[in-house]
Amino acid sequence: MGRVPLGPWQPRNLGGQVMVLPLRIETATVELIDDAWRRMGLRNRMELFRAALGAYFESTGEVEIAALLGGTNSARR
Repeated sequence: MGRVPLGPWQPRNLGGQVMVLPLRIETATVELIDDAWRRMGLRNRMELFRAALGAYFESTGEVEIAALLGGTNSARR
């Protein structure tokens, strides 16, 4: 069986402060997105979001931000 955490939720240590950003998307759209990232061979939805944000910032010339997000090639295997 899987591991069930006990006690209050503890954020992962990512080496700095982390903010959780709200993102609301209709359920039917999320289902299509989930199918797509799985077909693409990504590990999870968050990997897709980071890659997509990185690609967007790279395409608009914001290369420093894109690099922080892993750029466009980070999610491709």
